[in-house]
Amino acid sequence: MSGVLAFEWALMMIIAGVAGRWRGLLSGSIVAVCCAGFWLALFLIIRNEAGGLEPGSIGVLTAGTIAILLVAAWSGHRAGRQNEPTDAKPRCGATPAQAPVASDIRRLGEALQQFDDWLERYRHDADPWPEFEEFLRGLLHKSCRAARVKPYRILSEEDAPVPLRAAESANTNEIIVTPSGVMGHVIRTGQSWRASDPACRAAVPDAAATGHGPIAWAFPVQQAGRTIGVVTVGELPPAAETGPPPRDLLDTIERLVSQCWVMLLEVCRSRATATTDPVSGLLTLSAFTEKAEGIWNEARRRSEPLAVLIIAAEGLRTLEEGGRWTQAGLLISRTGNLLAQRCRTSDLLARFDESRFLMLLRRVDLDLAVLIAGELLQKLVAATAEIPNSRAVRFRGGIAMGAGARPDLGNLITQAVERCHQARRQDLPLLATEVQSEAAV
Repeated sequence: MSGVLAFEWALMMIIAGVAGRWRGLLSGSIVAVCCAGFWLALFLIIRNEAGGLEPGSIGVLTAGTIAILLVAAWSGHRAGRQNEPTDAKPRCGATPAQAPVASDIRRLGEALQQFDDWLERYRHDADPWPEFEEFLRGLLHKSCRAARVKPYRILSEEDAPVPLRAAESANTNEIIVTPSGVMGHVIRTGQSWRASDPACRAAVPDAAATGHGPIAWAFPVQQAGRTIGVVTVGELPPAAETGPPPRDLLDTIERLVSQCWVMLLEVCRSRATATTDPVSGLLTLSAFTEKAEGIWNEARRRSEPLAVLIIAAEGLRTLEEGGRWTQAGLLISRTGNLLAQRCRTSDLLARFDESRFLMLLRRVDLDLAVLIAGELLQKLVAATAEIPNSRAVRFRGGIAMGAGARPDLGNLITQAVERCHQARRQDLPLLATEVQSEAAV
């Protein structure tokens, strides 16, 4: 009989301990009371059948019952301590700012939703990068209270970083010619830099004298393993060097910024594919026409003079028909690059057809338009001289001035094309006309 009671008592102990371990202190105590009651009843029944309680049975009964209850209570207490949230007490060396991980994740989730809304609003802007810079500043401030945020684009491996809001403009005064210190380190290594990390401070000992102001945090923006941008943060919250914001949060923010940046870049590229000629890099004729109508109407309201310039690369088709497609493509590309570099920000430029280019010049009279066109033709000859077989190509131009009678844009383009044909027939480099009057140059 004693063996049966001992077995049942051990079984009740295990059940009470497991219940306390997995169900917690309160539920484990309830189960323990039930187990103790079952074992108590079983003990009394077996002893009564055996002839009554023996001396010392009351002590055994009491001790067994208390043991069952204590095991359940102890297991439940340990389970409660192990299940306490890790952010209830900061780890050694951590600060209270590291605790609210759930709120950090929630803020980042909200940031992603905000970017989706922002992208839907600005995806059709001609130049969304200045607005994106403001979005990044707001994102970093809200996520980790970062201040003095400066994002830069790296347009190519040979180019210096350009401030994000100036990346699409012709303003070159803000270009950083020689990125050094922290920024140079981030660009060269493709790794983030944090002033709170002793290893980072050792890697850039002259971090305080970079010429870009004090930097607390800098990280690269990468696409397919290539650095396409850099973000510098001048100030993080107080005591950032001893704890907050947590490292995992900063890592997540870096990935989030890169994802948003690359997504916007892909949107801009896909939009440019539909409006940009892939060889010359200039606008297509349809995109030019859409933009030029607005410029033309505005110029008419303000009584501003306008001129249309057609530049033809004669002999280009001969290169293509002779199988020299590489030289022909290089010539078109170099012509487009030079025209884009020399084009004023107020003017509009496009590839007209296979061998001709179209430019809309604002606020010019006939003499100034002729001067601009003549310089462009000379620059094109010099820029393409080193291309093999380029001597077979000759550049000519035709200008139509939109002053006086104010013909519509289509008629003005037609007249410019006709002047270009006439210049070829007369073997002249350039012909210009203002409405119906014609001037040979």
